[in-house]
Amino acid sequence: MPGSAPDMVNADGDDLVFHRIVFPLAKGVVGKSLIRRLNAAQWLEPASDSFWNWLAPATKNKKPQATKGKRAFVTTMDDGTPVFANVELAGRKLIVEVNSAARAERAITQMGEWLGDCVSAPMAEIRTLDQVMADDAARTPQDEALDIPPHEMERIVHDMLTREYTKTLDEPVPALSHKTPRVLACTKAGRVKVADWLKYIENGAAKSGTADPMGTYDFTWMWEELGLSDLRR
Repeated sequence: MPGSAPDMVNADGDDLVFHRIVFPLAKGVVGKSLIRRLNAAQWLEPASDSFWNWLAPATKNKKPQATKGKRAFVTTMDDGTPVFANVELAGRKLIVEVNSAARAERAITQMGEWLGDCVSAPMAEIRTLDQVMADDAARTPQDEALDIPPHEMERIVHDMLTREYTKTLDEPVPALSHKTPRVLACTKAGRVKVADWLKYIENGAAKSGTADPMGTYDFTWMWEELGLSDLRR
């Protein structure tokens, strides 16, 4: 619920404030030249042709700097390397997303060093955690009392889940290092990662219980679609 979020900090101990920094490409600069610079930049790891994870050096034995009464929000790669920011090239805009004011300041300075006059002065959109949650709540339609039989409601929810999961199989998934489940399932190491991801969402749905349509959804088709039935336990 909006306003009910706990006080949170990122791995650096900074208050959690989401910054979306937009760098317009300078006149005459083409995306390909910018991509070459980004691919060569230290700590930028490509996840696709237009998306990079901005990594931070992992410090041995360093723990999130959560303070008393606050919780730490930490994002890492599969090997435990902290993620400092996300970088995306969208048309003629380079978008950097970070989760604190200090990181935003550092990102702007570092991008200037990496890209020089390839980009113009940035613009930033800033939102607190409460604002993010409030925006999500505002986009969620308010429930109305509907006289729908339980079996029909179950069918409607299951059809909706099938449509959404069908799309998800061909979309980058953050939990899978922004790779698509279908592509990752074609590799030996990727099969295990995708199987773990499937188990995670399947177990999460099961926790809803059989009284909830989410809890009775059958994920078998996803395992078969990805050729991972032998890893299902």
